Amino acid sequence: MSDDERPLAVCIVAMIATFAFPLIPWFFLNAQLQNRIRAKDDEIYAASKRLEQARAGQRKYAQFQDERVRVGVELEKLRRILPPEEDQATVLRIVSNAAAVHQVRLSEIRPVRETPALPLVFAEYQVTAQGTIDHLGQFFNEIGDATRIINAPAISLRKSGSGWTATARLTAASMK
Repeated sequence: MSDDERPLAVCIVAMIATFAFPLIPWFFLNAQLQNRIRAKDDEIYAASKRLEQARAGQRKYAQFQDERVRVGVELEKLRRILPPEEDQATVLRIVSNAAAVHQVRLSEIRPVRETPALPLVFAEYQVTAQGTIDHLGQFFNEIGDATRIINAPAISLRKSGSGWTATARLTAASMK
């Protein structure tokens, strides 16, 4: 290398060093900055997820409130239909009156058990009645049509003498 080329080479190296030297810290700072940006992006993503969950919770809360109101209305309807407590006398009176009206002889009517199913209580009664098939049908139909909800989920019939004997388990519901 000649003496003339040396200053040119030094100038070129000096120029490269002048432009490259400031870039060296930038590479290190850029890596740190990129890491901080990624961390902040992760925080923003997590916060947006929590925000979306909160909004979904708000929507569910509104649906829950609507459902609570609807169930409250249904419960009020049940309270109007069902007596506030089990009333055996009313059930016995309904069954006895229906038997008298439809010429059915009751040979048995007794409470069997109570089954709580909150907010309701189901009381079961064993009923045995004799009469013609038509009169027994009218008897059980009147019990089913009473303003007091009384179900007869199963009725068994057997021929007895000149008539029929019906055995049934009646279920009456009341509010607890």
